[in-house]
Amino acid sequence: MKKNILKKLIALTLLVTISVTLISCEQISIRKFDVNALKKTSNLITLECHFKNVAVYTKQGFFGPERQLLEYTATINVGIDMKAISYDKTTNTITIPKPKVISKNYDADNVKTITADYLVFSNLKVEEAQDEMSKTLDELATKVEENASIMNRAQNLAATQLDLRIKNMFDTSTKFNYSFE
Repeated sequence: MKKNILKKLIALTLLVTISVTLISCEQISIRKFDVNALKKTSNLITLECHFKNVAVYTKQGFFGPERQLLEYTATINVGIDMKAISYDKTTNTITIPKPKVISKNYDADNVKTITADYLVFSNLKVEEAQDEMSKTLDELATKVEENASIMNRAQNLAATQLDLRIKNMFDTSTKFNYSFE
């Protein structure tokens, strides 16, 4: 029994040691700044917007159309597409693309429904309003993208976060200039 536990412990220790070695080797291999390696990283989320909102959904009730109020919480992530950045070696300038909505979702488990016509709690299932919630989320994302204040803030934060990402990925003390599309 003790031998089995000892063997498992040794195997686990070796596995962890090999994993850490492989991970650290991979990180060390990228030392010099390489814009193509930077482009391969995931999208850069610079701003996370949270909304508590109400959508109106109409369904066919027993006595005709019945309006439902759907109270929901949504999250819209705004950022930049890393594949779209560009780098000018002569001026040492990284051009950052316009920010866009990277992801959007709502908490389906916490959607509350109220029957608007009778102001009583409804038995509406969220699945019934899935299309309405999807459309509402798309409209919300469009409003976020049209909001110049949010987009400017996301773009300015992108330069700061991109600078940090470069410092973490590459062994460079170079000061980069940033321009925006």
